[in-house]
Amino acid sequence: MQEMQRLGIDLMGGDVKPEFIMDAVIQAASYLPNTQFCLFTSKEYVAALHERITYEIVSEVILMEDHPLLSVRKKKDSSLVRGIKALKEKKLDAFISCGNTGALIAASFLHLPLFQSVTKPALLAQFPSRHGPMAVLDVGGNVTAKAELLVEFARVGAAFFCSRFKKKSAQVALLNIGVESEKGTKELQEAYHLLKGMQKDSFTFVGNIEPRDVFTQDVDVLVTS
Repeated sequence: MQEMQRLGIDLMGGDVKPEFIMDAVIQAASYLPNTQFCLFTSKEYVAALHERITYEIVSEVILMEDHPLLSVRKKKDSSLVRGIKALKEKKLDAFISCGNTGALIAASFLHLPLFQSVTKPALLAQFPSRHGPMAVLDVGGNVTAKAELLVEFARVGAAFFCSRFKKKSAQVALLNIGVESEKGTKELQEAYHLLKGMQKDSFTFVGNIEPRDVFTQDVDVLVTS
């Protein structure tokens, strides 16, 4: 029998109305029988009665216009912070929020342990391509990225891809304005040479890739600056 997964969902502070997220959760519960849903919300949105949907009532909400770090520190009873802390305490297996992205990253950085050799969190998106799914990161979690951070993105992306799709290795590429090693910014050039010199079992660095070729090349992980 498959183990029950515990999924936390933030209903508050996003561009989508809590009622719409609630409807989606109710639909998801019908075809995810091995998932327990825990909704972090203010009391007025407690509505659905379902054996696998529980609620954590909060008194604060981090809004889109709030300062990310200050709001995380001040609004400790917000749905976003409470959800991240529940994840830290291993009361959840995963936590989803459509709220303030900066606050989500700040809360994760402050409360969750980092993987070894990882200094900053990154946002990862999964894109379709001609050769299958492709992990792209970072997609907005960091304003700028030095070469060492781009190498971290490659490691994290490869680890995600291999775990998600049960692969032994991943093909990693750098998004750049040209395929030559000396194209792009100083950071991209340095990242190219660092990745080229550190071939690992978990991934193979295949060089730079231009935006026009992203969806047609055989790449599993795309690293962006």
